[in-house]
Amino acid sequence: MDLISKRTSVVRDYEGERRAEGTFAHLRRGWFPVDPELLERVKEKLDSGVYDCNRMELRADLKEDLALFTHSLKSISNRNDRGNGGEAPLAMIDSISADELRSLFALTPFQISRFRVAASSRIHTATLALSMASALGAEEFASAAVEGGVTIDGDDAFSCAALRQIGFNLFAWNYTTLYSRLARASGGNLDELERSLYRSFNVSPKMLGRQFASEWGMGVDVRRGLENRPRAVKDGDEHQSVIRFNPLLEICELAEIFGQAQDPKRFPKARYELEKRREANSDIISDARFSTAKSNIEHTLSERLERILVPRKVGMRTRVSLADRVSELREVAIAENPYVRRCPEKLREMFQALYHDLPADGADPKALQMLLQRIVPQAGFRIGAVFLVDRNRQVVPKVRLGTFGREDEEIATRALTDLAKRCVDQRIARREQVVTPLGSSVTHLGVGFEGGVAKGVFVVESSDSRLENDDLVIFKALHFALVRCLGLS
Repeated sequence: MDLISKRTSVVRDYEGERRAEGTFAHLRRGWFPVDPELLERVKEKLDSGVYDCNRMELRADLKEDLALFTHSLKSISNRNDRGNGGEAPLAMIDSISADELRSLFALTPFQISRFRVAASSRIHTATLALSMASALGAEEFASAAVEGGVTIDGDDAFSCAALRQIGFNLFAWNYTTLYSRLARASGGNLDELERSLYRSFNVSPKMLGRQFASEWGMGVDVRRGLENRPRAVKDGDEHQSVIRFNPLLEICELAEIFGQAQDPKRFPKARYELEKRREANSDIISDARFSTAKSNIEHTLSERLERILVPRKVGMRTRVSLADRVSELREVAIAENPYVRRCPEKLREMFQALYHDLPADGADPKALQMLLQRIVPQAGFRIGAVFLVDRNRQVVPKVRLGTFGREDEEIATRALTDLAKRCVDQRIARREQVVTPLGSSVTHLGVGFEGGVAKGVFVVESSDSRLENDDLVIFKALHFALVRCLGLS
């Protein structure tokens, strides 16, 4: 490798490490939302002393919500500074005093996560449902394996499965638009989704799980269950090593495939894969024990999902106050569009209304009309256009925004078209100061977008009455919303 190539490689590695560190830090701050009712129930039981002599009940209650469960492990580990002590995960709960537990759980849902369960979109609930099925499945299959003579701790199995899934939930909530697009593109293949997330962030969900397991002092068995499956080696490979049987990894993967099989629309091949994996593990889980475990999982899962997911998407809407409703709308917009929170109040309200009425998937002409005809002018952009890119990579105006004065229509149109040409492959918003023939200074902003076979450019010109907020931030919020309204995210 020549010197230039080595330097390029070093720079690339450094940039990748910085991107990974930034992603880790962002995801740690953006924990996925806890079930507020469960948190209150835990606090009430702590205050009344129910858990003082019955920590098993506390464990069982925490397992009802993966966000609260994993947050609890993190908090207890931090409080005791256990680092890599290797103590079994839920054993930490047994070693904490009742007063310390009350102090640890003296929190509101917003102190744990800035997100709300009530603001869940379809991708959030689907990701959580798979994670819950995986964790419950791992615990139940572990119990079935013990009956078959394989020693696997049920708490270890639940914890390991939760850690294998935690990253998917963190990505889903913190990078909702990109995660949704990558999930659809993966075609129901979680390994491909892992690879796509790694290409985007230099971090994968399982890397997050391993990092948290190390930071929280999880036991050796749990950390081994988070390992990647060893690659197959050919006979005669001089580098091949003995591959140890990893029962917890087998159980966790079986549970994940079981969870996928509960969502055949998203994972059409999962039922076939489940049957193959069941046969491969028949020596540790017999057909009879598998059937019993499957029945137990489905019963518990049905109860959990009905309580956790359905009420907050439908039933609770009729019982929340107006203030809570406004807060919920705000969280929906902010969860999908990170720039909304930095817009002026009037614009935030308009974005909230826009996102509330958007369907989970696909384009929405009414929302697009509201965005272009009402929100863009309110944002302080006088004129603009949406261009599409044809087969010859020429930009073709499809929608014109605002009113062009007769004296500057040709000049403004030419300027915006020239900017659109420069932004065809530009995925970062571009801002240019332009001096008009009349001597006035205006700001032009542009950015490219694409989805599937569609490719286009969004450009605007700021008005003379500029908003106090950074116009680039507002433009980014509009761009995110435009892509969403077009069904490209």
